[in-house]
Amino acid sequence: MQCVSCGKEGTKLCAQCGVARYCSRECQKADWLNHKTQCKSLKLEKQSKSAEKKNAEQEQPVDYFQSGVDFWVKGTLSAEQGKLEAAAEDFVYAFWLDNALTGICEHHEQ
Repeated sequence: MQCVSCGKEGTKLCAQCGVARYCSRECQKADWLNHKTQCKSLKLEKQSKSAEKKNAEQEQPVDYFQSGVDFWVKGTLSAEQGKLEAAAEDFVYAFWLDNALTGICEHHEQ
């Protein structure tokens, strides 16, 4: 992403809105007169989008079978990277989900 002031690579974000990117403090200061008129509305827009995304995620049904598979895959990748504690935690979740789903399926078959 580019600095909104000079066009160079912008690695720093405005601390208020978290949207505008700058390459340096000098560029941020130089752009302040222009940016201050947009800063508050950008911050509110970003917060609104974040809240909408969070609400949408909460409304999605959970696919527990896929979640179990995801934990097995994540655990395997963590183990391959030497992150054994993380791998163990992921495998515990995957094992728990597998057992919980097996119990649910067996209950429905009876």
